[in-house]
Amino acid sequence: PESKRFYPKGELACHLLGFSGIDYQGLEGVELSFDDYLRPSPDKLPVERDARGRNRVGEEMILSSLGYDLVLTIDERIQHLAEKELEETVDRYQARGGTVIVMDPRNGEIFALANRPVYNPNYYKNYSPLMRRNQTITDVYEPGSTFKVMIAAALLEEKAVSPEDLFYCENGSFLYKGRRLHDTRNLSWLTFRQIIEHSSN
Repeated sequence: PESKRFYPKGELACHLLGFSGIDYQGLEGVELSFDDYLRPSPDKLPVERDARGRNRVGEEMILSSLGYDLVLTIDERIQHLAEKELEETVDRYQARGGTVIVMDPRNGEIFALANRPVYNPNYYKNYSPLMRRNQTITDVYEPGSTFKVMIAAALLEEKAVSPEDLFYCENGSFLYKGRRLHDTRNLSWLTFRQIIEHSSN
């Protein structure tokens, strides 16, 4: 018999936590990132044996010390809800996958980090490396239209625009630094509010 890492919640936060292999070696996620802290390390204790092989002070005996604990900012309830909503959304739109990050904007603490598809870290060898990859931190995505909300909020906060200000949207096509930006429709005059509603570029 030998000890091994066990993940009692199975798939919950699997991409975040990752998993460890033989001898507690972290192979993915937090297990890998904090491997030096989490992994038990062998310590040597001087002992001496008598004629019958019983330990006495003097020789070295290898003991295994426990690794350190690691406390995350993940909230299990929020993580569960994020994963449930993500799963339902991926199923509804028949998407190949998806990601969710729930963060406290005041201090940057991560309350939930979820990916789809998922795997069970207790049986990580049954899944491909692609399924085990934490896409929220390994893959690069353009923020696209989601970033328009940030810019719009900043403009409104600084009172640089008002929601009813009118802008000409170039009939859905605009040449900027040699690249043509497009809208999904040919839009002409829109209020600032409508630009956000239509996600005009």
